[in-house]
Amino acid sequence: MDGRSKAPGKVIIVGAGITGCAIAWHLARLGHTDVTVLDRGTLGAPLGSTGHAPGLLGRNAASPVMAALADYTAEFLMRLPGAVFNKVGSVEVARKAETADLLERKAATARGYGFEAHVVGPGELAGLVPYMDVSGLKRGLYLPGDGTLDARAALRGLHEGARDAGVTFRENVAVRDVLVREGRVVGVVTDDGEIVGDKVVIAVGIWGAELLKRHGIALPLFPVQHPYFTTAPLAVLDGAPAPSRHPMVRDLENVFYLREHGDRLGFGWYSHAPAPAEVAALIEAEMAFPAHGFHEGLSHDLFPVLAGAPIERKLNGIFSMTPDGGPLLGPVPGEPHLWVAEAVWVTHSGGVGRAVAEALLGLEPTIDVGAFAPDRFAAMPEDVCRARSLSLYNDIYAWPAP
Repeated sequence: MDGRSKAPGKVIIVGAGITGCAIAWHLARLGHTDVTVLDRGTLGAPLGSTGHAPGLLGRNAASPVMAALADYTAEFLMRLPGAVFNKVGSVEVARKAETADLLERKAATARGYGFEAHVVGPGELAGLVPYMDVSGLKRGLYLPGDGTLDARAALRGLHEGARDAGVTFRENVAVRDVLVREGRVVGVVTDDGEIVGDKVVIAVGIWGAELLKRHGIALPLFPVQHPYFTTAPLAVLDGAPAPSRHPMVRDLENVFYLREHGDRLGFGWYSHAPAPAEVAALIEAEMAFPAHGFHEGLSHDLFPVLAGAPIERKLNGIFSMTPDGGPLLGPVPGEPHLWVAEAVWVTHSGGVGRAVAEALLGLEPTIDVGAFAPDRFAAMPEDVCRARSLSLYNDIYAWPAP
């Protein structure tokens, strides 16, 4: 490629969550504003996973591409107006010797990317997170460049930036199918009629497979349920002036994470049996919290403050899994005018937005996301795709062996 933009004509983005808005923002920044973003909800009250994202942003990853996407996202969000990204750092902890060795390897990987990383002892951990019980810990990994974010604030910033640059947003427009004429995708079919465009990007999160199924496309995308609790205000955080003051914490052995929300704590866990979600009838990316199935796997022994703490909200949120845990990005095989940007975590949203925008414009990629093509599981039977995707849920913090 010669590095010059090849205008894709009118781009229709279906889904105004953080991924769709990030693509629109970057298209506009790259000079292409013939873009229409459609959403069946309102931008002020997102219906998808963005609306309830816990907002943990860790840059380090076993995959250099995922690390690069997260790093760009963190730096990008820090430039958005408002308190979107709070760089308080992250801590990962180890009780067992093998986990402590893993933290050493993860620190080496992080430094290889150019990220600041410190392997610390229990005393330093107690100073970083004063309300954490460090008595049983051997070691911790402290990554100062990580932090927490407000996904809704990020969404507002992206929407306003793209809108002010000339992107069109249409709320309360439900897309029912892609529009095909003479064997080619030429737009979308909505409750309000047909909308014609040159490129269609599906960025509807957990509903992606359901939408494309109507067009005869099997997308390897599997929605799962995930618990997230938010406490009532706690005395230990009384008067907290910022969304987070202390690092977010990941307990790799209990597959548990925790962050601050001002004077509240939020926490989630992946130690329960994976719970698939049927999403066709869902209006929002959440379901009723079940009486059984989630609590049985919960262990938060590092945080005595949570014992008996009043829970203000119990969220059963839905997000998507794929067979390798990566996103699905790019044109659908055999459908060059139909693209997907699916299974994207908030952590990588900015980087994905830039990568997809560059690809739509025919530009050389700043970060090559070719490994995340949506057809990479084409030879894998659907039942195997599903089983592998669900099996990754409990191993969400897994790290490749050396």
